[in-house]
Amino acid sequence: MVTREFSVGKNETTLQAMPRGALGTVWFLPSPGLKIEKLTSTVQETQGERDAVTLDEVIQANVGKRVRLLVQRGSNQETLAGELTLAAGQVVMLRGASDVALPKSAVLSIEADGGKLLWKVPTPGNSRVFKIKASGEGKVQVTSLERGLTWAPAYAVDLKEGKTLQLTGKATIINDLDAISGKELRLVTGFPNVPFAQFLDPFVSGQDADGFVNTMGALTNSPAPVARGMMTQNAGGFGGGAFKADFSDAMATSPLAGEQKEDLFFYRQPNVDLKRGDRGYFLLFSFSAPYEEVFTWDIDDLVQNNVNYVAPPEGPGEIWHTVSFVNKAGQPLTTAPATVYDGGDIVGQDTMKYVSPNAKAELKVNKSLDIAGEIDEQEVSRERGAIKYGDGRPIYDLVTIKGTVKLVNRKKTKVATRVRKDLTGEVIATEGNPTVVATAKGLRSVNPQARIVWTADLDPGQTLTRSYTYKLYVAS
Repeated sequence: MVTREFSVGKNETTLQAMPRGALGTVWFLPSPGLKIEKLTSTVQETQGERDAVTLDEVIQANVGKRVRLLVQRGSNQETLAGELTLAAGQVVMLRGASDVALPKSAVLSIEADGGKLLWKVPTPGNSRVFKIKASGEGKVQVTSLERGLTWAPAYAVDLKEGKTLQLTGKATIINDLDAISGKELRLVTGFPNVPFAQFLDPFVSGQDADGFVNTMGALTNSPAPVARGMMTQNAGGFGGGAFKADFSDAMATSPLAGEQKEDLFFYRQPNVDLKRGDRGYFLLFSFSAPYEEVFTWDIDDLVQNNVNYVAPPEGPGEIWHTVSFVNKAGQPLTTAPATVYDGGDIVGQDTMKYVSPNAKAELKVNKSLDIAGEIDEQEVSRERGAIKYGDGRPIYDLVTIKGTVKLVNRKKTKVATRVRKDLTGEVIATEGNPTVVATAKGLRSVNPQARIVWTADLDPGQTLTRSYTYKLYVAS
C-alpha cells in the first residue's frame, strides 16, 4: 500500500501524481474537518520537450530567429543570412535583403546570427490527472495498492562456540515506483488475499467503458489469482574465511517493533531514502539463541492413491545435518532463504519456513556423509478379498507389512538423531518407544495415515535398528 499526501486550496486543485492503484484500492482521505466536494479523473494536454536528433529538427526549432545557413548550390557552397521564416516540409525560406527559398536538402549547417541556437523540440502529449475541489484548505491523502515497490527478506545464521548462534534478518527493498524520502516503510509478511492486484482501478487506468466491462466479465468467469506476500531471494555473503561473519554489527537494526494485524505481520523500517530504481539494504533484527544439532531422516510415504503399495527404494537414505533453535526475535521469521555460516565460511543454505515468536525453527545445513541409513519393508501376510463387492468379487486385500530402519554413526563423536516415517495404514506394532501420530481416514479413503518418529543418541560406531508393523488395504 502506498500513501501520498497533497495540499489543496479553496479553488479546484489539479494533482499531477496519478497512482497506478489496483482495482478497489484507490481511496481519498481528507484531513479532519475537510470535505471533498468534487473529484474527477481527466485527461489534460501536456507540453514537454526533448533534444533535437536531426538537422531538420534543429532548423524547425529556430523558425523566427536570425540564422546563417551554409548551403550547397551546384558545385559551390555559400552562407546565407536572414530570418528563418519557414522550415516546414522540404522547403526553407530566409527573409533578408532579399527573400530566398531553397530545398531543405541543400542546407549543410545552421548557425545563430547573434544569440543562441535553439536545439529543443516540443513534445505535446496527454496525461491523466486528478481535479479536486475541497471545502477549504488542507491535506488530502490518496492510498492505493501499487506495483513497483516490494522487498525480499533473507537470514544469516552464524554458528558460534558454545552451541549458540546469531541470527540476523535483512530486507532488500526494491523501489521501481517513485522517490522515497525519509519515510517509514512497513514490510508485510504472510499471505494477503488480494485477488484483483493485477487489475488497475478504473479511476486511474484510463480504460474505456467497453474495456472495463470486458475485464469485469473475465473476472466473473474465471477465478483471479491471489497475490501472495511470500518473498524469496538467493542470499549472498562472506566466504573463504576472508572475514569473520559478524552480520549483526554491520549496521544498526531497525529500532521499531513490528506490528501484528490479523494474520499478517508488518516489519517497520523508518527513515528510508531511495530514488526510483534504487535498492536498499536494511537489517531488521538480530538475536542469539542456543541451538541443537540433529541428524534427521525423513522417509516419505510412497503409497499411491491410498491403496497402491510401493516398496521403499533400495540404497542409502538421505540424512541431513540440521540445526534447531527457538525464535527469540520477538516477532515472526517470515519465509526466506537462510544461509548458515561457521567462522565466516558458508556451510549450507535452506529455506526458513514461517516461525512464530518463541516457536522452534529447524534448518537443514548439509547432507551427512558419516551417518548412514537403510530401510526395508517386507510383506508378512495377506488376506485376499478382505473387502468384496456384493457379488463376491474382491476389491481390496488386507496386507500386513513389517519395516526395519537402520542408522549407523560413523562419526568420531556422539550425535543426536531423528527418524520420521510417514505411511498409509494402521500401525499395529513398533520398537523403541517412538511417537506415533495417526490421522483419521478421509471420507473417500480406504486407509488412514500415520507418522512414526524415533529419536535417539548414537555413540561413535553405534548401529541403531528399529522395526515397525502396519496393516493397509491394497487393490486386489
